[in-house]
Amino acid sequence: MRNYLLKRVLLFLPTLFVISLVVFFLSKIIPGDPAERLTGILSIEGDEHFDRGAMTNYQRTYRHLGLDRPLFYFSIHPRAREAHFRDIERPAIRKNIKQLMYETGQVDLVRSYFEAGKALSRDIQFQLYECDAAVFWSDFEHQFNRAGSKAAVAEITKNALLFMPAEKCGFHPSVKDVVKYGNEIASAERPFGWWVPKLSWHGTQNQYHHWLAGIFSGDWGYSLRDGRSVGSKIRNSIGYTLSISFFSLLLTFAVGIPLGMFLATTKRKRYKELLRTVVYALYAVPLFWLATLLVVFFTTEEYGKWTNLFPSPSQIMLHTMDGDAGFFQGMSYLLLPVLCLASGGVAFVARQMEQTALRESASRYIAMSRLKGNSEVVTIWRHLFPNAVFPLITLLGALIPGLISGSVVIEVIFNIPGMGRLMWDSIFGQDWNVVFAILFIGAILTLVGQLMADILYARANPKVRYD
Repeated sequence: MRNYLLKRVLLFLPTLFVISLVVFFLSKIIPGDPAERLTGILSIEGDEHFDRGAMTNYQRTYRHLGLDRPLFYFSIHPRAREAHFRDIERPAIRKNIKQLMYETGQVDLVRSYFEAGKALSRDIQFQLYECDAAVFWSDFEHQFNRAGSKAAVAEITKNALLFMPAEKCGFHPSVKDVVKYGNEIASAERPFGWWVPKLSWHGTQNQYHHWLAGIFSGDWGYSLRDGRSVGSKIRNSIGYTLSISFFSLLLTFAVGIPLGMFLATTKRKRYKELLRTVVYALYAVPLFWLATLLVVFFTTEEYGKWTNLFPSPSQIMLHTMDGDAGFFQGMSYLLLPVLCLASGGVAFVARQMEQTALRESASRYIAMSRLKGNSEVVTIWRHLFPNAVFPLITLLGALIPGLISGSVVIEVIFNIPGMGRLMWDSIFGQDWNVVFAILFIGAILTLVGQLMADILYARANPKVRYD
């Protein structure tokens, strides 16, 4: 058993690595610019490097988030372009630089042209209200940000000295550099073999490495909605979800297992048919419909004071968000959601337990136990139950991730600020950092649930061997 568990844990490592890669790269291909959304939200203290006049709030946020680093430990790219352009903050310029490198095949020349244009833009901003540079600066910025071809570069080079009396200002050298490199780009020919792949190694200074290190250290990044720490938002929500999931899971198995065993072993057909009808009805009722009915009929006085038995969703949200509810008062708020969530689970577990117990009751070892003179209770609970419970162990392992991810339907209908509600709000608010953090936690718990199921198999039946 010990060797098996060690092998499973070792197999989890590559699985976890693949999951982390999928989650990370999904977070990078979603639409939108995280630095743009967080600009003005995060409180980032400037330093000597950031406080120069050319740096904007967007650039500060961009570098603070580590977006200037390459994506992964290595990259494969054609020789006609650089390994990455993450040090270039503006997406439009990154796109233009790539197009120019593909068109000319001159990596160093295109980079020099970009640096010269950036220096000219910075010099113009420093002297924006001197020597009538404002008109030229707006025209230059507009053209430079869209210079994605040799024709566009040639047009900028042609007009560079016409918009501004450069000799009267301090940025004449920058204009000369833009003209020089622009002329070379306009006349450049793409060399042979520009398409040959090239492998570039970036080391540990990449976004994936820092993202993974941040996850294991508890730093999940920032929420794109309010700039709060993703970890703090999850910690504030996880308690409610754990409470609901744990008690509903406990109620599900505590009621479902005995009920299923009773249905499989009882000889009273009338009670069996009645209970089966109730079980099928509970299993068939949609969860959202049942939750809505419970809210309508049992949280208001609209149908009589005697029906107002549970707190309304507005009361639940008010007290849970304020944090002024004690343990027992908080459990009274969660009682109706727990009952609602457990109703379908009890029906499912009871039905699964009944079918498995009926199948196992026809086995020879059950008949042998009765022939030995064992009582019916001993035969059922010592011999039948350990073998019939195997499918439920598999189900329990699959339900482990639900302890954290929660039930979106229940938490939304009952206004519970748990993980399911957090996931719902984050998806509709396009807060993808929170969404992918919850998905990654769910993936880890799925692996943990499978391992726990294997352990419980051996505990339930000593005949199970893994070595």
